[in-house]
Amino acid sequence: MTYLDAIRELREAPRPAVAPLTEVQGALGEQVRRRPTLAAQGEVRWGFVFMANDALWTGKRSAPAAVIYSRDPWFDRYPHELANTGDRLLDLFGSTHRPVAPHARYTSDLHRSGHVRSFGQPIPAEMTGGRVVCSSSVWVRLSDLPSRRLVSRVLPLWVDGDGYVMPVVGSVWPQWVLDRWAASDSDASTDGS
Repeated sequence: MTYLDAIRELREAPRPAVAPLTEVQGALGEQVRRRPTLAAQGEVRWGFVFMANDALWTGKRSAPAAVIYSRDPWFDRYPHELANTGDRLLDLFGSTHRPVAPHARYTSDLHRSGHVRSFGQPIPAEMTGGRVVCSSSVWVRLSDLPSRRLVSRVLPLWVDGDGYVMPVVGSVWPQWVLDRWAASDSDASTDGS
């Protein structure tokens, strides 16, 4: 199986009923209230986590993260290519200097604070190899993930037209994706993370 096969299988999978969350407030509150609609009607796309709360990696608690995704069908086959853009965004976030290039400055200002929430924010084409890629804040609910923690930076998302996203719940992931996730979990536990 390939990433393309997996995303096609996810798109054809029955959609589970997903309840809204009420405990999340602020900008992410609207996103989590849309969970039922995202699960029922959202487009399935690969996402790449470029910034996440440590609690997600350790499985301590659900928390916000920042992801990038694209509706460009090219990424259906090559989701790891989102890593180039994600890593550039993370580099800008950690930089103590404000970039000179206007596109980098705009993106850096948007992502410099881990508390700024944005949804469906287009990333300047100069940073994406000319492809349309967006960033979004997302609430990651650990119980939606197969291992109850984040173990990989690539995961399937449900995406709506307003840029709201949520991880596809693990109960509908194809076995191939579950196996890759489990392998990432195993790799993380053997390298001391």
